[in-house]
Amino acid sequence: MNKKLLFVYSKKEQIELPQKLLSEYQIKSVLATSFREIYKTIVEYKPQLLLFDENVKIKYVRYLSERFKFIPICIIGYFEKPQILEKFLQLNLTILNVNQSETEISSTIENLLWFSLSKEELWDEEYKLCRADLLKSKFLFFIKIFGLSVLAIISFFFLPKLYNILAITKPIYNEIDLKYISPSDIVVLKDKIVVTDWTIRNIFEYNLDDEQLVKMYIADEQFNAVSMNNNNYFVSSSMFSNSIRISQYPEFSVTISTLTLFREKTVMALHLTDDNNLYVLDNKNTLFHYEIKDNKNIVFISSYIITEFFPIDVYVYNNDIFLLDS
Repeated sequence: MNKKLLFVYSKKEQIELPQKLLSEYQIKSVLATSFREIYKTIVEYKPQLLLFDENVKIKYVRYLSERFKFIPICIIGYFEKPQILEKFLQLNLTILNVNQSETEISSTIENLLWFSLSKEELWDEEYKLCRADLLKSKFLFFIKIFGLSVLAIISFFFLPKLYNILAITKPIYNEIDLKYISPSDIVVLKDKIVVTDWTIRNIFEYNLDDEQLVKMYIADEQFNAVSMNNNNYFVSSSMFSNSIRISQYPEFSVTISTLTLFREKTVMALHLTDDNNLYVLDNKNTLFHYEIKDNKNIVFISSYIITEFFPIDVYVYNNDIFLLDS
């Protein structure tokens, strides 16, 4: 029997599922009208995967993902509005773009099903465990509320000492939790932060001051390593590739210049300085130094083989080179 998928859709816009999914899987559809109706359908149908269209309200997805943690969840759509994609990424869900090939979509679903605990023979037992965990979480929640109430009372009387302790132990850096499926690289510039996601081929641009999403771009290829400088030179390389492409951000399709590494080497990491010096780290422990001239030609400067450890990233600051050990 074909594996069972439950497709939850909204009234707003009907998304047609790829024909390959309809032929390979047993698919049941349910309209997102109420929590109770969807919940009841899941328990009765016992699907191996939940598929939501992008127009389903986020509250439905969050509610069901908490109650059926053993069932993989995918969101399918066109994702033309970055705000919608951002909300789903914050839940760490798998994104399926309708513009992807049917083979890619089917392969992603098959990989999720392979590692999932929602297989037919495990379904009932996993559902019972999930219910038990949910009840336990609610109990712990009330315990935490009680504990916080006691802590608040104690803090009221010992607030001055508590303030001094917190002031001394306050961290000197900010920690940011990236809500992406497979973030492959990050670039921090004077006014922006650029993050690339290897799985969905998206490039996200954030404002450096408030860390709010400003723009989202969809590239033609999957970037393994990227770098960029304040001159808006954007250098990139794809997974398992030995070629590097330079474009003018955000015109990714317009190539300014290209560079190919010698022999069977692939690019591990890139760093481009504001004075257009390009540092390339390959998978053979070699660090290359190039310079991008005013005529856009790339000139080789030097290379260095690292023997002490296996580097996986490179960063240059004030002419000092920093390498990250694996």
